Amino acid sequence: MEQTATITREEVLVALERALASTQFVNSQPSQKFLRYLVEASLNNSGESLKEFAIADDVFGGGASTDANIRLEAGRVRSRLLEYYAGTGRNDRIVIEIPKSGYRANFIDKSSLVAAGPNPIEAPRKSWRFVFMGALAALVVAAVVTSALLLR
Repeated sequence: MEQTATITREEVLVALERALASTQFVNSQPSQKFLRYLVEASLNNSGESLKEFAIADDVFGGGASTDANIRLEAGRVRSRLLEYYAGTGRNDRIVIEIPKSGYRANFIDKSSLVAAGPNPIEAPRKSWRFVFMGALAALVVAAVVTSALLLR
């Protein structure tokens, strides 16, 4: 779904700065660095630099950064982008997408998408955090009720 033919480099960089200034990214330096690196490398067609070991070295200075840490940060960035485009950035014309299949950024011009097609930028209905927190709350309630009954 890459549509870079109608999108200029400057438009992508403006879209990047808007996303990075959002509440989803403003307090997360690692996510900011990661997204900026992926977008700039994608714009520069630096396919080789989008390997996990190169990202770890270039973005996080290597060392303690492992492939697993890079995959975790990629997941965080994808989630932050979904939240941004579902909220503050819902009216942005240019959408930055990091597909799960890799690290090359895609740039989508929403104005060129067919109106009848599905919305590619939908926030997940329930994230695992909400499911986890709901289960945790149910366990706490069950523990309180059980202890109240036992103390009678």
